[in-house]
This record gives sequence, structure tokens and C-alpha cells, in this order.
Amino acid sequence: MAMVERAWEQEADLTDDHSVRRVRGQYARQGCDLERDHQICGASIGYIPEGWEQPDTVPGPEDLVISLLVPCAQQFETVPVRYVAGRLNEQEQALARAWSENHPMTWPKASNRVQQDEAQ
Repeated sequence: MAMVERAWEQEADLTDDHSVRRVRGQYARQGCDLERDHQICGASIGYIPEGWEQPDTVPGPEDLVISLLVPCAQQFETVPVRYVAGRLNEQEQALARAWSENHPMTWPKASNRVQQDEAQ
């Protein structure tokens, strides 16, 4: 993956063969371990058995509190999306949120869902 993503190029001096070999070697060693060699909170990582089904997840209390306390525009992970969403007024944010959470809903249906004029 390091070769494909070319992340190693920022760490190595590309004019020095020794530096390039050293950094590429470090990246190669990082990718040679197995998932079961790692732990999360002291528990070994394993594979999901066949037939296992993920139970449906419902929003927890923290999700409900975050949605009440944090403005909708600030809940996005991507900075450009946060910027653009922050430029929308409250009605536009409500419409955009209804549309994005119920995709592939059409914009007119989303406006009806948030009780806004469809023509607007």
C-alpha cells in the first residue's frame, strides 16, 4: 500500500539511495504482520465467523445529544463540506440534511419532509 499511495516519498530523501531503501524497508516490515498479531483493549483481533450477522445499530444517547448540541454543519468530517454546509441558512441546512439522510430521495420530496415550499 505504501508503494501505491506513495506515502514513503515524504519520509525519504529521494536523492539518497540508502534513505529510500531504509524507508521502503520500514514500510515493508509494517505490512508483514497478521491481524491476529494485534490487540484492541487487550483482546486479540480475530475474523468474523461465517453466518454471523451484525445486529442493527440504533443511535445511542451520545448520538442524540451530539445532534442537539453540535450544529448540523459542524457534524461533517470533511472540512470543505463543513464550510459549505455552514454557509447555508437553517432552512437550507434542514433541507440538505433531509435529502442526504434519505438518499436517493428527490429534492422536492425532501422539502415536503421538512415542511418547506417545494418551489423554493
